[in-house]
Amino acid sequence: MLKKVFLIRHAQAAVNGGSDKDRPLTPDGERDSRYLGRWLLQREISFDSILCSTALRAKETANNLVLELNVGDSLVAFDEELYEAPVRILLKALNTIDEKVITIAMIAHNPSITYLAEYLTAAPIGNMDPGGVVEIDFDGLKWSELGQATGAFKSYHSPAQLNVG
Repeated sequence: MLKKVFLIRHAQAAVNGGSDKDRPLTPDGERDSRYLGRWLLQREISFDSILCSTALRAKETANNLVLELNVGDSLVAFDEELYEAPVRILLKALNTIDEKVITIAMIAHNPSITYLAEYLTAAPIGNMDPGGVVEIDFDGLKWSELGQATGAFKSYHSPAQLNVG
């Protein structure tokens, strides 16, 4: 069975505003995360689950996606470990997903979210922009089998490419 993972870097956040974890999205970040939700909706992509960092900017990104996709916020699982997590922790979160889940989004932070995309696909993605998304397919694997170069890179889109108004 084909599994799909959408790795999403949280949208643009304010440079300051208290602790790093409490930085909110900028107006551009709000707009870009809504564009991402609309783009996913237009492509008829639905998620079985959304894994999300507990940082405010990631939560706001997830909330905007849920609003645009018109799905319940119970779809989002907030995980403290995804905040400032190294690749091995992000991978562990994917490796422990229930096998009933087919399509998932993970909203986390750079540089780890970009490194995870490159690790899983061996694709030279570079630096994901805030609000960017990488789509990866895994054919015939269990979640526990995801690892280095096991995924097929499908696409990377920056917010500028997702402007669907």
